[in-house]
Amino acid sequence: MSGDPRHDPCFQSRVVLDLLQHFGEWRPLGRILAPDWPSFERNKVVGEAVNRARRLGFVIEAKRGRGYRLTGFVMPVVVWLVKPGGRQS
Repeated sequence: MSGDPRHDPCFQSRVVLDLLQHFGEWRPLGRILAPDWPSFERNKVVGEAVNRARRLGFVIEAKRGRGYRLTGFVMPVVVWLVKPGGRQS
């Protein structure tokens, strides 16, 4: 098995990057990015990555047999601003 996607800090970024590179196309992300992992495990980590991307404003559709596709971007409702000195407003 390849590295565990649950402990890979770049896995969620790779999920979003793959969707951006193939905008509008259906992508079986678990089979592409974590082919050696059992389906339950890979579906769980890909689902977490997709949910995080949705919270950031990406519009991602899901279909059980086809995978995921990115269809757009919406500005998130809440925007966190960080002031100089590291405090959030």
